[in-house]
Amino acid sequence: MANTGDNYTIELKEAQLDWGGYRNTNTRDYIPGEAYLPIPRQIAQKYDIVNSNATDRKDIYGKNLFRFHTDDNFLEGTLKAQGCNKAGDIYAKQFSVKGNLKPLGTWYDHIQATTGTRIHVKWIAPDEIELSVI
Repeated sequence: MANTGDNYTIELKEAQLDWGGYRNTNTRDYIPGEAYLPIPRQIAQKYDIVNSNATDRKDIYGKNLFRFHTDDNFLEGTLKAQGCNKAGDIYAKQFSVKGNLKPLGTWYDHIQATTGTRIHVKWIAPDEIELSVI
């Protein structure tokens, strides 16, 4: 579990900025505005950030759910850790706002994020995160 002060910084790529459009799969139609925040594998393992494979499909704050806000107070809510690198893996590979892939995209637009924009993810409590642009 992450502790207060734990953090990581990630450089955004095109797929994270435009998940609704820039995808390596054709499993669904284009949905403008969808975006996500990646979680590097070593960070997920270090801080035990897991997906629903590890929580028996239950939402648990500090494991796969985290309260959050942006340092500019543009966005707040709950981030859900989800996805995995291979079927059955317990470690999450991304955050999105729980139940909606669009709010992070709206914030990325607000901060004028582009490929290479660096996002700092900082735990201000074991179950709460602050996002900021570096």
